This record gives sequence, C-alpha cells and structure tokens, in this order.
Amino acid sequence: MTNKLKIGASPHIRNNLNTKIIMIDFFIGLLPIFLVGFFVHKSEFVFKIMFSLGTSLVLDIFFTRIFKLSKEDYRISSVITAILLTFSFPIDIPLWVLFFGIFFSLLIGKFIFGGMGQNLFNPALIGRVFLMFSFPQYVFHYKVIDGLGGATSLQLLKYQKSLFESTFNYKEFLFGINKYNSLGEISVVALFFGFLYLSLRKRINFRYPLIMMAVVFLGGLIFDKNPIYYLFSGGVVFGAIYFLTDPVSSPHTHGAKKAYAIFVGVLIVVIREFTKHPEGVAYAILIGNAFAPLFNKLFKPRVFGRGKEMKEFYSLLKIVIFSILCILLLNFLDKRYSAQIEVQKENMLLKEMKKLIPVAEKFDLYEESMYYDGFLFIPAYKGEKKIAYIIKGQSRGYSEKDMEFLLAVDLKGVTLGHKIINHQETLGLGSKISEKEYQDLWKGKDINSKFIKEIDSASGATYTFLNFYKTVKEVLKIYNTRIINTGEKNNNSVKVVEEKNIDKTEEEKPVEKELAPELTPVLSSTEEAIGVDTYSGASEAVVE
Repeated sequence: MTNKLKIGASPHIRNNLNTKIIMIDFFIGLLPIFLVGFFVHKSEFVFKIMFSLGTSLVLDIFFTRIFKLSKEDYRISSVITAILLTFSFPIDIPLWVLFFGIFFSLLIGKFIFGGMGQNLFNPALIGRVFLMFSFPQYVFHYKVIDGLGGATSLQLLKYQKSLFESTFNYKEFLFGINKYNSLGEISVVALFFGFLYLSLRKRINFRYPLIMMAVVFLGGLIFDKNPIYYLFSGGVVFGAIYFLTDPVSSPHTHGAKKAYAIFVGVLIVVIREFTKHPEGVAYAILIGNAFAPLFNKLFKPRVFGRGKEMKEFYSLLKIVIFSILCILLLNFLDKRYSAQIEVQKENMLLKEMKKLIPVAEKFDLYEESMYYDGFLFIPAYKGEKKIAYIIKGQSRGYSEKDMEFLLAVDLKGVTLGHKIINHQETLGLGSKISEKEYQDLWKGKDINSKFIKEIDSASGATYTFLNFYKTVKEVLKIYNTRIINTGEKNNNSVKVVEEKNIDKTEEEKPVEKELAPELTPVLSSTEEAIGVDTYSGASEAVVE
C-alpha cells in the first residue's frame, strides 16, 4: 500500500490547487501595476522588468544547482520575488544596484534556508533593506517635490506639514498617477484591482490587509496627520497586499494573522513618528515575520475542555518588550548611519564645487546660502572676500527627465563653468552635456547670451542642451535681480531686497581685478559627471 501522506513546509495544500497555480494567480494580481508602469514609463519600465526577470531566472538556476535542491522547486517564486523587489524602488534605480538586491534576496532570503517555502523572512523585503543600508543614495533617489531636492511627500508630511497641506489634492492622489513614487505605488487604483483579484480568487484573505491599513489610518488621526495620505502613501497599501499576506513568512492561524496585522500596523506608525524614517513598512513587516512563529503559538485554537494558560500572557509580554527594544535599536542605527550619509553627501558636494572654483577657500552652505525659485545660491569665499556663487538646481533634460547641476557664476553675472551631477540622458547623445569637451560651452555666458544650435549643442542632442541653456538663463536672471542688483540682508537664510545698482567700494575693486584671471582657467578641470545623486536634499539643509 502506497503512502499518500506528504510532509512539507508551508504553504500547505488543502485542495486540488498546487503552488504553481497560486503563484501564477499572484503574478496576475500584479498585472494592473505592470500596465500602469508601462503607461507611465514606457520602454524604460519594460527594460527594468525584463532585466529583473532574466536575472532572477539565471540566479535561480545557479543557486538550485549550488544548493542541490529538488527540481520541484518552482522558479516562478524567484521571478515574483525579483518583481516585488523592483516594484519597491523608483524607476531610475541603476541596474547594477538592482542586481545586487535580487542576488541578496534570493541567496539570503530564500536559498540559504532551503528554497521555496523554507524562508523565515520575505525575500524581497530582505533585499530592499539590504539596499537601503548599502546604497541609500540610489534607493532614496526620488524626484523633487516643490523644489526640495530629494524630498518625498512623506518627508513633507512629517517635517513640513503646512507646505504639504497647501499642495495636497485628494482626487489627484487617489485616482491619478503618482509617477514619482516607487513603481508599485504609482496608482492606488491599480493596487485596488490587484487586491480585488487576489481576494476573489481567495489567494489572500482580504481581512488582514484591511486590519493593517485601519491601524495605520488610525495612527494618522492620533498623530494629527492627514489620515488619507498617511494610509495611501509610501508602501502601506502595496506592502499590505503583497508582503503582509505572504503565505510562508506570515502566521497560519486566523487569530495569529489578526494579531500579526495589528502588530505590523502599530510598528509602521511607531517607526514613522518616533524615528527619523518617514516610512517604515519594510522594517515593520520583517519584524513581524520574526514574530510569526510566536504568534502561531500564542493564538493557536484552544483545545476543547481546556482553559487558557497564564504562560501565554507572559509570552505576549515578552513580545511587547522585544518590540520596544527592536524599535530603540532601529532608531539608534538610523541616527548613526543617517548622520554619516549626510556628511558623505556634503563632502562630495564640496569636492565638486572646489573643482569649479579651485581658488575658493570656503563655500557657505548654511548661513549665507539663499534659496530662490527652486535654486540654491551658495557663496564662495577667498579669505573673507566673496568671489563668486555656485548655484545648485535642476534642469529639464530630454523629455520629462531632470538633470541636477552645479553652476559657477562670478560677481558680475558671468558663468565660470558647470557640473552635471546627475542625469538620465541618452548615452552618446544627451549624456554628452556632462562630458569634458562640452564644459567650455557654459563658460562666459551672461544674461544677454544667445543659444546657437550649431555651436552650443551636440549633434542629435539639441533639446537637452537647449533646455539646460534656458535653465542657465533663468538662473542668471534670478542672480542679476536678487543678488547683483540688490543689497543683501540675512534674516534666517532669507535675503531682503534693500537697494539697486550698488557701486563697488574702492576696497572691492582690486579684489575682483586680482581674482578674475585666476577664475577663468580653473574650470576646465571639471571631470565627467558622476551620474549619481551626490547631494540630494541639500536645499532642505539650508532652507528654514
């Protein structure tokens, strides 16, 4: 007689379905996000997804052979892990960073535990947290909101509530396209259709995501935040649908799942409000994964005829204490590493500014910097004398992609050179704007300079150069109006106009004459653009 009993790890099969069919349904539940992503980002989105698919399949085959796992292990599980990881990042995350994330997710999050169904933590979230600590400058490289470099809406809600409330639009947020979010959070409507499909197919229980979202909504009310945005922003909805309901890393009994959803929701609110992180979904769900076995034990169905034992109460108390310790540890790590990241960004920015004006001895990023119309004006000094300004801002490149730049301008309003510190331009075309041979095009420009296509642009990249030229003209107009033709009065980093056409004193004239020949040749040393977000968030550090 053959043994019909099969012993295996979760998820356990209780009907005629198999794991492969469940995974395919889960993949179909992601299709609305695929469609919206393609509609918004076109070929760039398709290329990112194809890269993720190919990478996950190759790594799955490689690890399956290395760890000598059974051929019954379904590769679609690795594919879904890679897609979920990709959806948790912005569209412009570099491919090599994404590769490291997928590699770490599959190796540490899945195969090291024994393959599909054996992992303790959600593999995609393991990869995301790894990249958050290893490459934060890429993971948190979001587009600019209201002129604040690197500021996401959640950061505005947390640190600049009045500014957020003045720009928030319910209809646009709930039913529109939020193209600057992570790929999985572009459309709330797309997430709703994915949730509806998975619920109707009974691949997830709709109650548990709703419980977690209700807790987060309530947290927004308690802490006097916009509860609608507090709930639907960041990764709350995406995480509740596709990560919280993971059948392997989440608890199994109904009571345990309810407690798990509440626990994760509370952790999200605590992380958002009591740490420097404006978001906390990934951390909260991973901590919840660690407690899943304990939740199963505490909330297992009561045996008929037996009462509840006090040891369950003490176990629950241990959970609370351990959770508090985890949050305190997370807060400590956040403060330690975020300070190091900010120092690193500032040093990189100062290094690039020094290349533009080598004779400058100091760049005042804080007390004397000014913020006008989305551009940050940073004075450069030699000794105690102000010799020039460096302007940090963004320019539109080809299409709707932005370029971040530094522009050096002397005290007469003539450009001394520029540095493209981040761009998304086409390789070999628009990307030429960051190459050394084109640096001289932006020297000696003033408010009256004209754009000559044959001279001032690279062949095949006219729009990129023209858009940057328009931005330079806009900057020079602001510079002439706000700095050259007015007096300056420092009041909490805001400059007040006092008078126009200030005559140079006898003491200032020889200084400019002396520095002029020094400033002219030095800017040819500007090197190729580094292609990363070297100082995202600089404007936030300066503007009160």
